[in-house]
Amino acid sequence: MSYFGRQSPSNGLPRISSAGRPVDRGLLLLDEEIERLRHNRSAPPVGATHGGYAPSPPQSKKLLQDMNDQVKLMKNELEKKDKLIQELSRADLGTPVHRKHVSFDEKHDAFYTRDSILKSSVDSSTFAKLQLRNEQLVEELRDTQSKVLARELQMKELKAEIDRLNEENSSQSNLMLSLRARIGDLQECSSSTEQIKARGQYTIEALQQEAKEQQAKVLELEARVRMLLGEREEAERGAQAWERKYNEVFLNLQGVVSREEMTPEKVVKKVTGLTQENLTLRGKLSSLEESLNSSELESKASRETIQRLVAEMNRDQRNNMDTSNTMEKLRLERDAALQIRNELERENALLKGRVDASQQAWSSHRQELDHHESRMSTLGKETKTLRHEAEVAKAELRGFKESLALLLSREGSRCDAREEAIKERVKHLQVDSREYSTHVDLLETKIKNLTEQLDSQANLHQATIKRAKEAQEDFGDQKARLRQLESSLSADGVLLENLRGERLKYMAFLESLASVLKLDTIALDLGFDLNGDAIMARAKQLMRNEGDTLADKTTHVYSLQRKLKANKEQLESKDLHLDLLRKKITQLEEAMAGRSSLQKERDDTEMGRRKLIKEVDRLKGELSLAKRLIIDMKAQMLDVSNLKLTSMHQYNSISELEEALQKLEKTKEKQARKIAGMKQELEFTEHEANQLHNRAEQSVKALSEDLQATKALLQEVQRRERQLVDFRQVIARMLGMDVTTLAVPDYEIISRLEKLIQAHHSHAITAFGLDESLQNMEKGFRQGYEEATTLIGGHSRRPRPRSVSPTRRRKHHAEVY
Repeated sequence: MSYFGRQSPSNGLPRISSAGRPVDRGLLLLDEEIERLRHNRSAPPVGATHGGYAPSPPQSKKLLQDMNDQVKLMKNELEKKDKLIQELSRADLGTPVHRKHVSFDEKHDAFYTRDSILKSSVDSSTFAKLQLRNEQLVEELRDTQSKVLARELQMKELKAEIDRLNEENSSQSNLMLSLRARIGDLQECSSSTEQIKARGQYTIEALQQEAKEQQAKVLELEARVRMLLGEREEAERGAQAWERKYNEVFLNLQGVVSREEMTPEKVVKKVTGLTQENLTLRGKLSSLEESLNSSELESKASRETIQRLVAEMNRDQRNNMDTSNTMEKLRLERDAALQIRNELERENALLKGRVDASQQAWSSHRQELDHHESRMSTLGKETKTLRHEAEVAKAELRGFKESLALLLSREGSRCDAREEAIKERVKHLQVDSREYSTHVDLLETKIKNLTEQLDSQANLHQATIKRAKEAQEDFGDQKARLRQLESSLSADGVLLENLRGERLKYMAFLESLASVLKLDTIALDLGFDLNGDAIMARAKQLMRNEGDTLADKTTHVYSLQRKLKANKEQLESKDLHLDLLRKKITQLEEAMAGRSSLQKERDDTEMGRRKLIKEVDRLKGELSLAKRLIIDMKAQMLDVSNLKLTSMHQYNSISELEEALQKLEKTKEKQARKIAGMKQELEFTEHEANQLHNRAEQSVKALSEDLQATKALLQEVQRRERQLVDFRQVIARMLGMDVTTLAVPDYEIISRLEKLIQAHHSHAITAFGLDESLQNMEKGFRQGYEEATTLIGGHSRRPRPRSVSPTRRRKHHAEVY
């Protein structure tokens, strides 16, 4: 391979030679710097990750410091590269670029030296590369400066956010302090209000005692009695409403428990019965779990026995296979011996026929002597054959006995090659087969028992499923009852809240009326329940007072009558007031009793609801356990069915194995005959295979030698092809063609070379004519011409680049050529 082929890289640009190693280092540094900048550009910006999470100030400072260090490093690298570019540009400026005339003398052969072409092409290519990379680095610097500015803006925004958060924190702390101060003030106000309340209660009690001593409160007591009567009526209405609600609740419970009409005692009995049924169901579930555990243990035991049986079957199969193989070998040997004997008999028959023919031929000449001799010879041959046959029969018997002994022998005990030992071993095998059949029968009975147990477990499983369904239905009924009770309780609560609101409004109205009529002290004495009656009594009293004032004006007699009437009315009002107080006491007692009973009923219902919720949770747990048990039972059923199938398959396989044993015994006899012939064929094929192997080895050696020769030729061809390609590229570059970017055809290169040769010949002829014509001229003119030619020749000897960049070639193409 040529010098240019070794120095040309993959991208079409020539490699830098060993003289330009510092330039190569600068380029490597540039590549590393560009990759680092790309990595920094591809990295996510600070604050973009984790959903806009802003970094802390020390992290941002570190980032700024890293960026500043990178910028400094880049500046240093750029300064180094600028110096290198300047040096290269100076070196490039030292070579002549602009040429208006080209001379094609023999002196210009040095113009196309390989070292000058390499150096010039390397300098120009590295200069172009460095210019491009310089521009890229300037762009990267701008990008990094913009990133730094963006990071600084982010830092400013983060500082503003931190300041805002600090202000918010300080404002929140001030608010907390103000709220704590308010809470302390409110606590002080509440303590002062409690003290005022205690004092007011004390003053009220004192005023009540004073009012009791006065006779004016008798009228107010009458009003209070009337108020108590009204409250009594309201309490009776409330009691009726509560009775209705109680009846509704009882009817709902009765409807849930049973469709028939029942008393509360029967309902309670029904609930207790349900709880007892639940307890019995629990006991049944526990018994089912115990039965399941027992069935699991039995199934495990059955699996172990089946695995043991399978192992025994496999072992018996292996023994049968071994015996069958040995029998086949023995039969093959016997068949081979029989074939040998038959062949010998045929040979004997052939020999007898030949001897008979010879005897008949000799009998024509010497009948008597020959007859005696032939007879003696035949008798000797017959004796020999009989002896040989007896020896062969004995050997066959021995081999048969040994083969039988090998077949009947086991790993622990070996059978002797005697008739008695063979007979005893056959008897033992018969006994073992009988025991094996009895063992199989026992296993079948066990499998039947297991199937019966599984059927019983399946029935139990179905019964548990039915009970679980019934429990689910009961659970749904109890849920419906609970919902009805909760809805009734919520309705009752809403009604009570409405009544309390209306009562508060009514009491506020009465208090305002009492304050207008100046009955504050009387209202406090009597209580808020008798405000209405007191107000009515006060109104009547006012009317009476007005009538009395009118009567006083008329006569003094009427005043005395008014006093009498007033005394009478006071007495009557006292009586009425006492009656009203008694009625109110009774009403209050009845109301207290009614409220306590309602509270008790409500508490009982609440307790019942909680118990039902607990019962529901417990039933849910039992349901889940029952479902798990059902799934386990199903799995066990599948295992048992699999066991049944395996047992059936094993029984079928046993019968098939017995039939196969009989067939194998029959086929042994046939195959023993075939083995003898196969041995001979094998020996013949082995001999042929050895011959073929030797031939193949010889052919492989010859082929390997041919391959090595072809490889060497290929390498030589490839080397010549590379040399030709390199030579073509050099010529194309010398002619100003860009082979790397365009596919230049051969005819174009040839046409350009022809043009160059023609121009060289024409120029050489003209130069020769000029030299001859100048010989007749003066010395001064000829001396100036020779100096000009030497100067032009000196400049032309300097190295110039053969293959320049496409842009420079376009600019100076017209001037060079």
